[in-house]
Amino acid sequence: MAVFINQRKMPFALLILLTFSITMLSPVQAWAATMLATPNAVVEQEDFLLNGEREQVRTGETNLGNLVSEAMLAATGADAAIMNGGGIRTSVGVGEITRGDVLNALPFNSFVILKEIRGLDLIQAIEHGVSLYPEISGRYPQTAGINFSFAPDKDPGNRVIDVTIVGQELEPERMYKVAVNDFIAAGGDGYTMLEKGKVLGEYGYLVDIVTEFIQKYLK
Repeated sequence: MAVFINQRKMPFALLILLTFSITMLSPVQAWAATMLATPNAVVEQEDFLLNGEREQVRTGETNLGNLVSEAMLAATGADAAIMNGGGIRTSVGVGEITRGDVLNALPFNSFVILKEIRGLDLIQAIEHGVSLYPEISGRYPQTAGINFSFAPDKDPGNRVIDVTIVGQELEPERMYKVAVNDFIAAGGDGYTMLEKGKVLGEYGYLVDIVTEFIQKYLK
């Protein structure tokens, strides 16, 4: 068998405190304070669920996983993007999408990195991502720009049947531009093969990149 791949109101005094303290904080603290100060700012409105449920994003592709990885792809101009399913924590419901909703789905201070990755290492990354399937695992890859199929009845490490990138068969010795979050770029969730790649650029916080992508494309 092959597998193809409600916000609380913030007290006014706290809002004022956050607003006037931002310039005194570190970049990460300032980002978090800004997000907390405007959790109800409407980003967009949708009539369908963006699926970020734990079991789904850790065992297969979902529309929210696609959206996040497509946002990474668009922001960096990469050939492909990989997001570990474990980095997505909840769904974004039907109706108004607020900054708080996006932050709930992507609660970590992750930022997006563009790396130069050899094709063979990219194949190994996909192999690693599906190695525990059908077990629910945070390493399961949500991707953009890259398509793959795998045989879950085969031994881990030998499951991937084919991989295409930029519409063409992946070449093991070719270098590709791949967008990832800083967690798996540093070997998180066991993605040690991604540590090898040369860093080509850093592109800001993932939650901001996804928010901007939703505002621009989900209309």
